Amino acid sequence: KTSAHQQYILQICNGPAAEDDNRYASRLLGLIFGDESNSRLFWELIDTGKAEYAVLEPSEYQGTGIFLSYLCCQPDNANEVMETYQRLARDIQQNGVTAQELELAKSKVCSHIVLRAERAASRMFGIGNNWVQRGQYASVQESIARFQQVTENDIAEVLEKYPLTECTSVAIGPTRIEHG
Repeated sequence: KTSAHQQYILQICNGPAAEDDNRYASRLLGLIFGDESNSRLFWELIDTGKAEYAVLEPSEYQGTGIFLSYLCCQPDNANEVMETYQRLARDIQQNGVTAQELELAKSKVCSHIVLRAERAASRMFGIGNNWVQRGQYASVQESIARFQQVTENDIAEVLEKYPLTECTSVAIGPTRIEHG
């Protein structure tokens, strides 16, 4: 689209469903690889100024799930941004995550769970959502424990079942994206 001033790249990969216990590892993987701050995408694409926005996040639905990545950059940087994304995806696919990355992600998600639970409306929404999707009630402590139990091997299992290197991509903008 030649009237676009930015290049937008969306990628969708398969991911764990709402009722799949791999959702805990997938959420931590999303934080490590593609969170808005302090992730691999952030340090390689945002902090360097190559992209305006670069995230990957899991979305869970009943019976299916996805990893959705969203990249936005100057058209002149589009191919470099895509190459960097693919290199990072191959690296995490082959080498997994580090113990330090996993611990930082656990701290971040568990802090978020505690802070979110302090607001009654947020806590009730979470309880209702969990009940509708899974027919289960999980206390704050149980939710935190589930994330704390995730290991590097659990994330490797998610990557094996749902490779971040096998995605459907759509690019909108003036630049033709070359990827392979």
